[in-house]
Amino acid sequence: KKVYIMEALDIKKIETEELPATSSVLYAGAHHLGNYCKQDFTTFIQKRYETKDPRATLEEGKKVTECALEFFRKLRKDCNKEFTDHWKCIDYNNHHFGLCRKTQAVYDDCVFKNFNLTSDQPIHLTGAE
Repeated sequence: KKVYIMEALDIKKIETEELPATSSVLYAGAHHLGNYCKQDFTTFIQKRYETKDPRATLEEGKKVTECALEFFRKLRKDCNKEFTDHWKCIDYNNHHFGLCRKTQAVYDDCVFKNFNLTSDQPIHLTGAE
C-alpha cells in the first residue's frame, strides 16, 4: 500500500483569476477558444498525463486560464454583438448547435476577420455536406 504525503500548498501559488463564464458562453466559444489557446492547452494536458500529479501542472493551468481570459476579453472587444447573439441562441435552445447556425455563421465570420481563426467543427456538427 502506497502512502502519499502531501505538502501544504502555498495558496498564493494556486490563486488565479477565474473565468466568469456560463456554460452557454463556454460552449459557444469552445471551438475558437481551443484554436486560440491550443499551445497552452496541449502543454497542460501533456504534462498532466505525464506527471499524473495535478500539483505539477499548476503553472500550466494558470497559463490556460490566462489564455482563456485573454481570448474572451478580445472577443468582447472585437465581436461582442456577434458572440452574444450566438451564445444566447445556444442558451435559449438548450445547447443545440443545430438551431443556431445563422448566429454561428455571423460569429464565425467575425472571429475569422478579427482573429484569423476558424471553428474547425466536424462536419456533422456544422451541418455542412
